Amino acid sequence: MTAHKGVARWAIETAGVACHSSRPEKGENAIYRMGVLLTAIERFASSLAQSRRDDRLGPATLSVGQIQGGVSPNTVPDQCRIELDRRLLPGETAGQAMAELEAYLRSNCPDVPFVTSTPRLACPALPECTFAAGLDRLGRAINQVSGRHSRVAVPYGTDASTIAEQGIPAVVFGPGDIAQAHTSGEWISIPQLREAVGVYTRMIESLCC
Repeated sequence: MTAHKGVARWAIETAGVACHSSRPEKGENAIYRMGVLLTAIERFASSLAQSRRDDRLGPATLSVGQIQGGVSPNTVPDQCRIELDRRLLPGETAGQAMAELEAYLRSNCPDVPFVTSTPRLACPALPECTFAAGLDRLGRAINQVSGRHSRVAVPYGTDASTIAEQGIPAVVFGPGDIAQAHTSGEWISIPQLREAVGVYTRMIESLCC
């Protein structure tokens, strides 16, 4: 993998005024307020995916992955919180992505007060690796062990982008499949593991010669 998207994750909170659900007019429903924002966020996410894309990585994306609010069915909730996941393209930063959404919400939902948290995760995208000598060396090692290889860009993220951000050329290579990752039974194939070890060995040998 010679390129991948980055990621930013943060929260948005709405506040309300709690009261008994038999007299909801006495309070302010934080979940209703969040509902207004969610509709706007869905529109923003759709527009983002259609208007901003990378030739290899595809579109920038935004998704709401978690929502929490309220304490009981018979209490008008005084708080609601959502967690967002924004996939970044090369050149985008977490701060810019957050500020862009916040400006959109304040413009399109001016009557809904909300608070944006600081990001709990901010990883840049991995730009296309241009270190030709390293790519060729790895490619030859893969070909010697596996017979062939291809260079791909992927929509998920890895630590390689943090390394590349420091000016160190980075690519991602190893056994396994993203479909098997982050699951309750996460696993990799033993034959793939052995094959990867063979490639690593060839790479090390080539560097020592």
